[in-house]
Amino acid sequence: MTIEQMTALIGERVQVVRKLRGWSQRELAKRSAIHHVVLNRLEKGHKIAIQAETVRRLAEALQVSSDYLLGLADAIDKAA
Repeated sequence: MTIEQMTALIGERVQVVRKLRGWSQRELAKRSAIHHVVLNRLEKGHKIAIQAETVRRLAEALQVSSDYLLGLADAIDKAA
């Protein structure tokens, strides 16, 4: 998997969980201390690469594992 494909997968998974939580992009950006423009670009697939710290913050805010966001786990539940 290329970096671009990995970033697209992360963006898709972030968007799915964000919507499951009923949050707007701005709400998730606030909860994860990430600029809303970065989040918007990530979800739309316009971001080429993502930093590990960003993945960690998003996973923590969304209450999922980093492995889930990275496509290494299929379960959304952090405990799974």
